[in-house]
Amino acid sequence: MAQDRPQIVIPGMVQLKSGLIVPSYLASLGQERAGPGLHLPPARIPDDSLLVVGQPPSDLDAFFVAPDPEALGQPNPSLEAICRTLSVVPVEPAMFGLAGIAAATWHAGTDQAKHLKLAEEIFVGRPVLDLLREFVKEDRNHVLFNEQHLTILTRLLLIHGAEGDAKVDMTGEQVNALLTAMLAVGGLTARHADPEASGEKPMGWVPWMVRSGLYFDRSNLGSDQARARALFVDVAAGADPSGAHWCDVGAWAAEDLAPVERQFGYGFSMGAFSKALFPDVETTDRFVGIVADGLLADNMGAAQVERLVSASSSTRQEYIDAFAENDDVDHLLWDRTPFERRPFFRVGDGRLLLLSPRFLHSWMGEGIYYRLLDAAMSRPDPRRPERKATLRFTQFQGELMESYLQRLTERSHAEQLRAGIVDINGEQQYVGEQGSERKSPDLTLGFATDLVAIEITGGRPSRRTRVLSDPSLIEKELDDRVIGKLQELDRALVDVLDGTARVPDLRLNLVERVWPVLIVPATIVQSDHVWGYIEGKAPDLFTHHPALQPPTLFSIEDFERALAAVEAGAGLHAVLGTRLGSVYRRMPPSHFFERHFQSDSRPAYLEEQLALVADEAKAALSLL
Repeated sequence: MAQDRPQIVIPGMVQLKSGLIVPSYLASLGQERAGPGLHLPPARIPDDSLLVVGQPPSDLDAFFVAPDPEALGQPNPSLEAICRTLSVVPVEPAMFGLAGIAAATWHAGTDQAKHLKLAEEIFVGRPVLDLLREFVKEDRNHVLFNEQHLTILTRLLLIHGAEGDAKVDMTGEQVNALLTAMLAVGGLTARHADPEASGEKPMGWVPWMVRSGLYFDRSNLGSDQARARALFVDVAAGADPSGAHWCDVGAWAAEDLAPVERQFGYGFSMGAFSKALFPDVETTDRFVGIVADGLLADNMGAAQVERLVSASSSTRQEYIDAFAENDDVDHLLWDRTPFERRPFFRVGDGRLLLLSPRFLHSWMGEGIYYRLLDAAMSRPDPRRPERKATLRFTQFQGELMESYLQRLTERSHAEQLRAGIVDINGEQQYVGEQGSERKSPDLTLGFATDLVAIEITGGRPSRRTRVLSDPSLIEKELDDRVIGKLQELDRALVDVLDGTARVPDLRLNLVERVWPVLIVPATIVQSDHVWGYIEGKAPDLFTHHPALQPPTLFSIEDFERALAAVEAGAGLHAVLGTRLGSVYRRMPPSHFFERHFQSDSRPAYLEEQLALVADEAKAALSLL
């Protein structure tokens, strides 16, 4: 860089005894210099330079910690002791309190100030409040409430709590017991979910990070709903009924529960009634029991409302029965499936209490897929009547996902396509070595000197993979769905670059850089540990041709955010290159997008689908 231009100087930093953080070459000057402030020797920093002071971002920024009793100076109690404590707590009134705290925690996110405000509401006048304040001060990634802890507590309360009328206030002793258990459950995750010291076979950091990422991922509700409509209404409507895997998903939804638009309408209504979707609500105002009698009587048929209520709520005993199917510690700590399938607690007097916004979010988004999966399990495959239609549906859903991503990509590149800047192609079949049939990447985007190649891996991690403390399950998930697909993409790209596989309109003589992208259906929290595992298993990935760049791992929502940047004027290859050239290259893509290509908008196609979700939900509720 020419000396007459501005320079950016990023020095090493050290902390003096006073606590002041200064550049390392200034540390030797000492602090005995007279006068206030820090004196910089002019010869050390050129004129017109910007001095950057601060810590670089870390992959640990994605992880936040809530206190267990040991962090507050107390021993971690046993599971049995927590259950005994809860035995005096009446379930129904306590559940109203827990539901309100869960909603406030969901909307607080990782905002320490909001966590402190909530703690001051709940633990007012109790000595532990001072300990919680000190815990938050210790680290910027310390928070006070953890939705996993609250989910564990909710489950234990339903099983072990006392009987009690929801309309009768709890005594001071009962409140104290509930709050004691709320703090204590953190000790269960500390004891049983430590990646290095839990059980005879510790999980290890890579499986632990992947499982934690799957558990705590917070996708955007609007995007989830828009995507569900795009897949199972818009794209499915254009699918060929004579296709080998075609399923009439619209008819399935209507026959088993309600048309998709009515499911959305019901979900929106229940979210509004419970105030779950509103961030700025006082905690006590969230203690809402929705009266089921006459629910939506002016908006939807009574029989259909009854089916939707039944499909979204459970009594205490129904929850207990669901928990009994898997009553081990792993399921206690990591499995919230019964709550996601039935997010509303049916109180003894018939009212419906939403247990957490997370659960309604899941029911309204990913829940569409899982209810269709249930529908497939209850139907025979028309081509093989002796088998259930489950595999047929998952294969059909995979085809819908590929079509959705191609449609989304083409819409986001509409201007570039018209201008001839990019060529977009779907999967191409070709003959490989020894006459073998092979397929090119699922999607390729040619930008003259740059080629973006996208592979889509189908299916979601199984419930047992997400729950069980068996590192081999998550390692297999990574090996099959990530490393295996990356290797498949690597082989296909080598074939493209040596001319074995032909991509229409691709001029190989111009291609200088190839950007491999793998899209996975669920968020995998990326870190040095995870990428180290991938590179250790497949050290030669994308090294077989000088044009191949390092791979990018995106969730579907990450890819949608990248396309939003494209619609704002960025090139997709530029987005990928900028991230890979930044300090965020081995971190969750969300970290990168929060600091580059910032936008609150979705791709246009997704926004259109979300608008249709809202319009159709209103029509289903007779509001139009």
